Amino acid sequence: MTRIDALARGRESYARRAWGDAYAQLSVADREAPLEPDDLERLATAAYLLGKDADDTWARAHHEFLNGGDREAAARCAFWLAFGLLDRGDAVRGGGWISRAQRLLDDDGRHDCVLQGYLLLPVAIRRVVEGDAAAAYSTFVRAGEIGDRFHDTDLVAAACHGRGRALIRLGKIGEGTALLDEAMVAVTADAVSPIVT
Repeated sequence: MTRIDALARGRESYARRAWGDAYAQLSVADREAPLEPDDLERLATAAYLLGKDADDTWARAHHEFLNGGDREAAARCAFWLAFGLLDRGDAVRGGGWISRAQRLLDDDGRHDCVLQGYLLLPVAIRRVVEGDAAAAYSTFVRAGEIGDRFHDTDLVAAACHGRGRALIRLGKIGEGTALLDEAMVAVTADAVSPIVT
């Protein structure tokens, strides 16, 4: 199988959500010659969904997008790298990547973009962990408003889920579980991306 075949099969498998084959084929293509940033992002996503270490691939995608002048895509990759690190409890490196994503957006004057909403998610989660569910709730609300404004179903669902969890911590069980159910509707309707699911 040639690199071109592996790359085509990897992309096709990714589109079908056949994560194992997508990861295997994109990895083969990457060993032959470095992948373009979009394909690196696909490889990182497939790796993450398979429970594999995707950190280096997210970082490579980040740097390749940055080198190509696509600072928003670079910030997106930095966010997903941070998301994985924070999820595994690596607050220092995760926080560093969040800061890098925020700086890229700030340096470009992108104060009103969907990624600003994504960058609120770890802030809200940290507030929950610190015991300030009310502040977490309001931060999730802001993230959801940004998701609504930019028609980003991933962000809307993640913020809805976060609001529900914050309300449960505030003792508003009925309201909180209703929001969790609403977030699950987006998941079961296949309205959100696999990584958010």
